[in-house]
Amino acid sequence: KGLTGKPSDQDCMQVEKYVIRQLRSGVRQVHGVFIVNHSAALPPDKRDENPFSVEQEEHALARGTSLVTTWQLRQAYLAMERGELELADIAVSLGTPGRVRFMPRSWAPLGTVQKVYPNQSAISLQLDAAVVKVGDRVGFLSGDEYAQEDVLSIQVSGRGVNEAEQGAVIGLRLATLPAAGARVWLVGS
Repeated sequence: KGLTGKPSDQDCMQVEKYVIRQLRSGVRQVHGVFIVNHSAALPPDKRDENPFSVEQEEHALARGTSLVTTWQLRQAYLAMERGELELADIAVSLGTPGRVRFMPRSWAPLGTVQKVYPNQSAISLQLDAAVVKVGDRVGFLSGDEYAQEDVLSIQVSGRGVNEAEQGAVIGLRLATLPAAGARVWLVGS
């Protein structure tokens, strides 16, 4: 759906009527995906990255539908062309209820960047899951593109370590830094 602004609640719920029609016709497995070209009159770099409200995302999650923008689909296609995503990654993401976030299935969540230290080329984060080691590769979104960096060093409580485990608050030294609040993943093989 092409819109001049952000989608309304009514816009986001339109997909539900098609899901219901399919279910009534006897189709057993149906998943609704609402695709929006929001702020269509603006160039993509001038649009809000996420046009969906918290309430719209919560409703989609509760109803089992997905919300995605045409810009996200374009970026996912380009990431697939660069070999960063596979078609199966895109299919899994589109089939996941709520706001769609395209991520490689082989990436495991590490945590969210708490603080960025540009002078030290480092970030701090609390490890939500997984173990991270010096030399591991981490991934994050940098603007609209996926970035991957090798872990150059790790600090826990101010001292250098070779690895850190779940729950630790750590410092990671990387060549390129994600923004504060960015999600960081451990890149799998």
